[in-house]
Order: sequence, then structure tokens, then C-alpha cells
Amino acid sequence: MAAPALAQQAPATLVADRLELGTGNVIVAIGNVEVIQDGQRLRASRVEYDRTTGTLKIEGPITLVARDGTVITATAAELSDDLKSGIIESAR
Repeated sequence: MAAPALAQQAPATLVADRLELGTGNVIVAIGNVEVIQDGQRLRASRVEYDRTTGTLKIEGPITLVARDGTVITATAAELSDDLKSGIIESAR
């Protein structure tokens, strides 16, 4: 899922019940979605990845496990494709 401009970034692994091609340059992962990248793990119900903008729109419930083991849960999020910046709704 790494955008061409971020080629130095570690590639991500995406697992889901179903993958679809959305409008434009968007990949939609639906059902038991798991994204693993650079020691981080994201689990969600649905993830839309816009390859043009390098952003992920995520629908929960969401669980994000950071490299250091910190666990964040949320209901929705919009994150960069490296999972390092963005907005998380109802984070706990």
C-alpha cells in the first residue's frame, strides 16, 4: 500500500474478507481488515486507501497497536498511509 513517493517506507500487508476497487485510485478493504506495517498493526471493519493522497479512511471498531505495544481503540479515523499522523475519533 505504500505510495510511490514514499518508496523508502516499509511495505504494508493488508488482509481482509473482501477487497474492491473504488472510484479513482481507491482500494476498499471490507470485513476483518488488518493492516501491518513497520511493527504497527491496525484492525478495523473497513479501510479505504486513496493511493493518490496516501490517506486511509477507517471505520471501526478500530484497534491500533503501536510498535511499543501501546493500544489505541477508536470508532473512526483518517490516517496517513504510514499510520503516523491523522485524526482519530473517540480514541481510548
